Amino acid sequence: MGKSAVPILETEEQVESRRRKRVTQQNKECNLAFILICTVVTFFICHIPRVMTNVYEALIIKKEENCKLQGMGYVKLWYLYIIVATNLMLVLNATVNLPIYLSGGKSFRASFIEMFGLENCVHRSQNINTCGPSPQTEMTHFGK
Repeated sequence: MGKSAVPILETEEQVESRRRKRVTQQNKECNLAFILICTVVTFFICHIPRVMTNVYEALIIKKEENCKLQGMGYVKLWYLYIIVATNLMLVLNATVNLPIYLSGGKSFRASFIEMFGLENCVHRSQNINTCGPSPQTEMTHFGK
């Protein structure tokens, strides 16, 4: 006898399992999209002022060279302050990436906590807001 033409239906558990996997995958993708968007937006916010100062430098280079030939300075005081501010923003961009990854990336956060041995701090911060060995542990170490 041949095989029947009746399709095999999935069980409820199989359907639910596939749905959970799909939801988990979608959550991971949304998480990565959040991290990417935050990183890119931060990058542009912090780098656009520097690009604008570079354009300004390109526009005034001839005037600056003429002044140097005459033994005078052309750089304006406000421009020097802008350079300091843009350099600070570039440092801020590099610094802010870690909090972005920690806030958005669950796997990154878990690896970070494990790598730096912060498991006790995280679990205790939910209860006591302390980090380090508990007072009972310290007492038992000193008592021996």
